[in-house]
Amino acid sequence: MIRIVIADDHEIFREGLAQLFNSSDDVELVGLAEDGDSLLQLVSDFDVDVAVVDISMPGPGVSGICQQIANLGLNTKVVVLTMHQDARRAYQLIANGASGYVLKRNAFAELREALAAIMRGETFVSHLLANELVELMSGKTQALSTRELQVVQLVARGDTNARIAATLDISIKTVQTHRARAMEKLDVHSAAELVRRLSELGLLSD
Repeated sequence: MIRIVIADDHEIFREGLAQLFNSSDDVELVGLAEDGDSLLQLVSDFDVDVAVVDISMPGPGVSGICQQIANLGLNTKVVVLTMHQDARRAYQLIANGASGYVLKRNAFAELREALAAIMRGETFVSHLLANELVELMSGKTQALSTRELQVVQLVARGDTNARIAATLDISIKTVQTHRARAMEKLDVHSAAELVRRLSELGLLSD
């Protein structure tokens, strides 16, 4: 049984998803939330496998929600719901901890598939974005590992190596290694160049 919560500030859409999952024999709907703070409370209080989260609801952004779930030491996976058919955004959110990116127009058709994939330890991206995401990931920037991208996004935000190490729970030496490798792959030589490059690619973190 997959235990889920749904977080969306649009009541009609939220209730529609609730009906979808309430009719499923292999999914247990633990609760509904209308903002990020309520979602985090539900995830903290219950043993939740997957949180289905609207990208634009009030409260912490998706990246912040993923980080707080990690900080709490929880294993809850996050599936992003969005109206935006944006492969770069999908890549960015997955790099920041999301396990799925589902377009709202296909939510009722794809969410069951997304849950199954995530419970197998896979990442799910809406089929309408699959080809574009593959093309995006075949470029130079996508030679970056997930951890390298996380590090340089925090560098671009202005965080020190020590703060990045604390945020990601890795050593300062590991931060330095990831930072050097990522900047070499991106062919940038300063923090200012890094910010510009990530901005051009649409990969600046929230």
